[in-house]
Amino acid sequence: AGRVFPPPPKSPRFYTVGGQGAAHVALAVLDGPVPGDFTNAWTEVLLDAFAGAQDIVFLDRIFRAGWRVVRPKAHQEALPDAERIAKGLERPQEPYLCGVWTAACGPDGPLESDERLPQLPSTNALEGVPAALLTRCEASRRRCLVALALQ
Repeated sequence: AGRVFPPPPKSPRFYTVGGQGAAHVALAVLDGPVPGDFTNAWTEVLLDAFAGAQDIVFLDRIFRAGWRVVRPKAHQEALPDAERIAKGLERPQEPYLCGVWTAACGPDGPLESDERLPQLPSTNALEGVPAALLTRCEASRRRCLVALALQ
């Protein structure tokens, strides 16, 4: 028997909550990363399984060491910390939560409150399942949020 490399991802665990008249929530928990070769197929199957879902939320992490910053220009040195972080000029301090979302969520993001989720600065990039989810949801005009906790 031949071995497959990379090995396929472990099957996710699924949990559902909801009842009649209530919004149903399905939660898929991954035990590890999905190898790049399986990302698009895995994302397609996941979205097909939840074809009726109006909102897709993917929770992940971004490592502090991997947070990319750019060297600030002289006129940017005096900006407030929140604006420096938003422009990718400075790494935030933990705990920090930011995100990327599809256009269907609107320019201010998916939260329907006075608090706004900061966007992941453009100096950083997503890959793998989060990138594939956002791409597929954007193409189908679905609401999708990838929320990232800084670790």
